[in-house]
Amino acid sequence: MYLENDHLDLYKYAGRYRIRFLERLVDILSDGEQLKVEFPGMPSEYAILLIPEGENRFRIKGGPIHGDVAEVLLDSDKRVVGVRAGPYLLDREGEIPAERGQDGNGKQ
Repeated sequence: MYLENDHLDLYKYAGRYRIRFLERLVDILSDGEQLKVEFPGMPSEYAILLIPEGENRFRIKGGPIHGDVAEVLLDSDKRVVGVRAGPYLLDREGEIPAERGQDGNGKQ
């Protein structure tokens, strides 16, 4: 486990992403201490956790690719443009809709 996550800005990873080829949207949410992946329209108890292992690298906890690594993809300006999660590529679509909020429960 990555123990230096105090300096990680987890909010920079939050946003709406589209899974390539599946054309499915997912939201990556942060409460400042952890990241979780939620599928819009599904109950939050189905959320998948992303546990920090290093800068831009997370271990997936839960779901069909439990135990795999998720690596955040950055552009030349160090902006988050996507995530490689196991065999899947996720393209960042933008911000999470305001009605959802950062924590997925309508709170910012």
